[in-house]
Amino acid sequence: MTEDERADSLEKASIDASVEGLKGLLILNGGACLSLLAFLSAVLASDNMSPRKAKFIAGATDALIYFAIAAGLSVVTCVFAYLANQSYSSHLRWKAQYPNHWRYGNYYTRGGLLSTGLSLGLFFFGVYSIWVHIS
Repeated sequence: MTEDERADSLEKASIDASVEGLKGLLILNGGACLSLLAFLSAVLASDNMSPRKAKFIAGATDALIYFAIAAGLSVVTCVFAYLANQSYSSHLRWKAQYPNHWRYGNYYTRGGLLSTGLSLGLFFFGVYSIWVHIS
């Protein structure tokens, strides 16, 4: 295996890993939204309302906002990844027409990393929000 073949193989592996990570992040946040909505509907449908349930509802509605924003940021991350890949490939194919696209790709990559970090951080913040309200 030549160095170029090895580099291509490693690049493909890193792209595949990032795609799976983005899918996982979207499933994590989207699943948190869906399960929280289902649990909230069961709590709200019950007859009696205790102070503990009221605290849970307050925490869950806060967390739902964080999970929804985090799910949206997961999609934004996919857009950044697409733009970064298009910028890099445009620069490599047509350097004369797109001399700055490598730099643009770097900006899009940083934006994607930032939105990924924010998405994951908001997930943990949503979990923390529920925990604070019920403990």
